[in-house]
Amino acid sequence: MTNSRSLIDGTVVLSDSPEWLAECEARHILSLGSLARETFYSFATKIRGDAAAIELKDRVAKIEPHYVLDLGSRDLRAAYLDRVRSNFGEEKAIVLEHAVRELWRAKKREVSSAE
Repeated sequence: MTNSRSLIDGTVVLSDSPEWLAECEARHILSLGSLARETFYSFATKIRGDAAAIELKDRVAKIEPHYVLDLGSRDLRAAYLDRVRSNFGEEKAIVLEHAVRELWRAKKREVSSAE
């Protein structure tokens, strides 16, 4: 049974659409540790080719702030950022934290303007 789902850009699609499946794949990758993530990318490159793997990495990067903001609590978000910091470096963690905060502010403005 298919249901409607909202992509991060607000587009409503069916749950069996290629767009939704691509977003789910990206969220899954974000749930992986750094070694498993690199293994996934390596496999995707072998199966899909370089261009598709680059597109996948870009999709993951675009979705990551939304993924972090959707984590259940401030503690989970902090733990995710700590994992990013230890696996990918301080600079990536700072950029991601900034993107998450900006996304949070934008969502807060949306709610305020709707009231």
